[in-house]
Amino acid sequence: MDDLGDHVRHKRGLRCPGIGLRRRGGDRSGPARAVLAVVALLCSTALAGPVAVGVESSTLGGASRSVGSASDRAPSSTDPAATGAGRPCADRMPCAAVVAVRATHRRRAVERWADALRTRRGRDAAESFPAPDPVGVAADLVLADFWTTYVDTSSSRWGFIARHPRECVRAVRAVRRLPVVGTRRLPGREGRMVADAVRAPSFLGVPIGRLGMAVLDVPADAASYLLGPSRATVRRKVRAAAKDGTVFRPVHDPAERHALRLLADVFEQAHRDDRYRVEDPDNTDLEDVGLWLVGESPEGVPLLLVVAPVAGSTAVLRYFRTLGAGQAHSNARYLGTAVLVEQLARRGVRYLVDPMPPGELTNGLRHFQRMVGFRYRRVVTR
Repeated sequence: MDDLGDHVRHKRGLRCPGIGLRRRGGDRSGPARAVLAVVALLCSTALAGPVAVGVESSTLGGASRSVGSASDRAPSSTDPAATGAGRPCADRMPCAAVVAVRATHRRRAVERWADALRTRRGRDAAESFPAPDPVGVAADLVLADFWTTYVDTSSSRWGFIARHPRECVRAVRAVRRLPVVGTRRLPGREGRMVADAVRAPSFLGVPIGRLGMAVLDVPADAASYLLGPSRATVRRKVRAAAKDGTVFRPVHDPAERHALRLLADVFEQAHRDDRYRVEDPDNTDLEDVGLWLVGESPEGVPLLLVVAPVAGSTAVLRYFRTLGAGQAHSNARYLGTAVLVEQLARRGVRYLVDPMPPGELTNGLRHFQRMVGFRYRRVVTR
């Protein structure tokens, strides 16, 4: 047993003589290390007699090490009993089992504190909206998969229905289970814009709002928008945009709005991807909308233009396009969404509606849309 004690005595983190674990395969995790240390403690106790932590007792170094030999020898300079190497753990540093258990307790305390902090933040964020309905969540996922398949495989609407009847039936059932967002038709130009976007005719003349539209829930506390694991990518992209030096500001000057609108028309006509190119854009209605945001580079170059009419608790994402191509433009989309949510929360808006029909949206934009928090809802004007 002397060899065992000498072997484990100098291992890092194993400070009690006679109790050790050979470190094979790399470091152990906290709980595994604690369990293995306790097993080693029990094994050493069975082999060499009672070993206690924090009380006076014999250890492997102080007990008889070979049958019939300890009583016949005088203590030597290398004898652990003479040098003090066989003293109890209480007189020396804590043994490996105690160190591992204490580390486990500290880690668990930190985890409890982190869970409590996340629970408090989540409770504060949940004050704006009730807990999501599992049925509505499942219906949203079904519709997301349906529209992704539709855009990938369909050449015509009726052809897709003929080739995928089962998926179409599932989509119709999912629409009926979607949560409903109610809006009111309010007077004024922006009120009409919101109502027209929701009541625009879709398949078979049914209003698009009744078939499901992408809606972003706007929290009362805008800071809670970026909380949670589902916003991890958004937070990372927002930090990247801030590192790029991108800043957003409102636009109030009519002359500047007119110039930005003309610039947006030029970029739509000259877009390098034909899926996003618009030969004859019509954005004259933008200049009458109250909420304008423009994202600019450190040199003052416009990167992203955002325009959203507001009517009561509902807003419509009328314009959201980059004014160019590049990584800074891509990162600006995430920062622009967060800034828009902040501006809408200040105005008491609870829902941001994307008026684009889901079947006309590319899957790349749909992926971005869902990443920043849009989910399918039925939107009804009351």
